[in-house]
Amino acid sequence: MKTLLVPTDFSTNAVNAMKYAIQLAQWIDAKLVFFHSTNIPLKASLYGATKVEMAKLKRQDEEEKTMQLRELLSKLFAKLEIPIDKNNVVPVVESGTLIVEDIIAAGRKHKADMIVTGTHGATGINRLFGSNTSLLISKSNIPVMAIPPRYRFRKLKNILYATDLMNPMAELKKIIPLAAAFGAAIDVFNLSYTAGLHEEQLFRKMTDASKYEALRFVQLKRNPGETVLQQLREFLAYRKPDLAVMFHEKKSFFEGLFAGNKTEELSYDLKGPLLSIRKK
Repeated sequence: MKTLLVPTDFSTNAVNAMKYAIQLAQWIDAKLVFFHSTNIPLKASLYGATKVEMAKLKRQDEEEKTMQLRELLSKLFAKLEIPIDKNNVVPVVESGTLIVEDIIAAGRKHKADMIVTGTHGATGINRLFGSNTSLLISKSNIPVMAIPPRYRFRKLKNILYATDLMNPMAELKKIIPLAAAFGAAIDVFNLSYTAGLHEEQLFRKMTDASKYEALRFVQLKRNPGETVLQQLREFLAYRKPDLAVMFHEKKSFFEGLFAGNKTEELSYDLKGPLLSIRKK
């Protein structure tokens, strides 16, 4: 059984991602770990609270947030008309100070196969993801699925896998189990200056090796007048996939794109979930 870690700060966008994760888990038979990172009131330490008082405040805060999380989960499952399997729905509240690092640590602790998180609308470079989500994507070795604000779960029918064709067979092996759970088609999307026979031969090899029939190869010629990002977002807007999948390397183009590239304004608002997976 897979395990999904779902961080929440109780915000509207986080709750929306929780609902998405609950429904996703039904399709892929996954355990759900809902995680909230909390910290004791800063004023307590500023006004000279003793270690004993701080420990008491910490326990009280964790207990209150755990109760809040349990109540929220009860409401969400009831609204979705899905019974709660207490063995596979785990609320976790822990004190911490660095949210992204706390989420990653919780993911390792609970052996999560994927982190499902909400995004926050913003301006400028973080218009696509909030700062915490973009940082989580850049730092996490665990795949991260980002759910846009107000996006409602729907059965995956079309998955867009954007690839540089450097290691597509190994990457497809990580996507196909998710696609197969839904019977979804996978569009293998590539931008190239030299589109031609070599890529077509590679795609045939991918299809034969994967033994997944619902693969479609979509290759567009690179437009020198546009950036890769511009062409990609245009195709996403046109195709409207139920899920986009990208593989990225640490401190690479992808990290710069979502966590601080000051030279380009992101004008495309993600309309569907995006699954980010770290390359080996």
